[in-house]
Amino acid sequence: MAHRFIVALTGMIAALMLAFTGAAVAQDAQVRLWVVGEAFNGPPQFEVWLGSMFLGAETASRTLDTAVARLKELESPDDYIDQITFDIPGSAFDPHADLKIIYTNDAWGGANSNQYRQLYIHQVQSNGVNFGPKALVSNYENDKIPPIRIFGLFRVQRSATLPAPPEGWPPP
Repeated sequence: MAHRFIVALTGMIAALMLAFTGAAVAQDAQVRLWVVGEAFNGPPQFEVWLGSMFLGAETASRTLDTAVARLKELESPDDYIDQITFDIPGSAFDPHADLKIIYTNDAWGGANSNQYRQLYIHQVQSNGVNFGPKALVSNYENDKIPPIRIFGLFRVQRSATLPAPPEGWPPP
C-alpha cells in the first residue's frame, strides 16, 4: 500500500513540476523587417530597438547603387527587398514597447548630385502579424516630405517608430 502511495505521489509531483516548468518558460518573440536600400558609398545601416531593448544593428544588403539608377526609376522594388529577423527572448518581450528604427549612416553626393543613401521600410511583422509602412511614424521633426514615398515604402529620415498597438503586440 505504501509503495503505491509513493508511486502515485511521485507521479503527481512530476506532473506538477512539468506543468510549472512549462508555464514558466515564455515563448520567444520575433520582429521581422522588410527593408529596401539605396546605396551611395556603401549601403544603409540601422539599429532596431524595442523600447529600451537593443535588438541589433543591421546593414541592408540588397541595395540599389544610385550611381546606376534610383529606386523611383524602377518598375518594382522587389529585387532590392531584404528580410531581417530579430529573435527576442519571451521573458524580455515587452508587448507595450514601441519599435524604433534608427538610420545610422545617411549620406548624399552633394549639390546637383543624384546619389543618395536611403533606407525604406516595406513592412514590419511582430509575432506573425504584419504592419504596413503607413503604421510607422517619422521622428524627424523637419521632415517636410511625406514619409510614404515610392511604391508605398516608408522613407526613414534619421529614425522611425512603429507605436505598440493599444492592446499590445500580439503574443508569440
